[in-house]
Amino acid sequence: MQYKIWTIPNIISFLRICLIFPLCYFIASHQDLWVLLLVVVSGLSDWLDGVIARKFNQISKLGQILDPVADRLYILCLIIFLCIQNKLPLWLFIVLLSRELLVGSLQIYFAKFNIGSVPVSILGKVSTALLLYSLPIIYLSNIIDTNNNLLWSLGWAGTIWGISLHLLAGAHYFSIVYKYQKNSIK
Repeated sequence: MQYKIWTIPNIISFLRICLIFPLCYFIASHQDLWVLLLVVVSGLSDWLDGVIARKFNQISKLGQILDPVADRLYILCLIIFLCIQNKLPLWLFIVLLSRELLVGSLQIYFAKFNIGSVPVSILGKVSTALLLYSLPIIYLSNIIDTNNNLLWSLGWAGTIWGISLHLLAGAHYFSIVYKYQKNSIK
């Protein structure tokens, strides 16, 4: 694993994090076209930084932190504002925030004992992708037509699957820590 900081994927992830602030502003000021544009740019850049990191061997420890942080910030930002606009229930925010705090505590645990970071699972990647694509669909369904059941249904189907897989991935991360602790005691 490389310790490089200034790699193209890291710069892309850092820029994605910087775009959270205009995203929040555009959501709060109901500039829906800009919101959708930033969400699309974020999704494409998330895919692009992963491709570049793997293809050009620019995977780094910093990138393994920045990329998920950017993903979580986008998800939480969209959920907070959709909850404020009464387009999503508050329980959804509470469930996802709780899961993120628990998994974040695992990251702190791993860092405290200099183990590295919690390895990303395929469940985590799929759940994040589902949430990053389904939440904007819910947002879009409310912009285009509040009676558009197809978009709304697609968005909710992806969100429910995304949340379910997100919780399973969280449980998987805890099982990794449990196995690590069990093996380190022996």
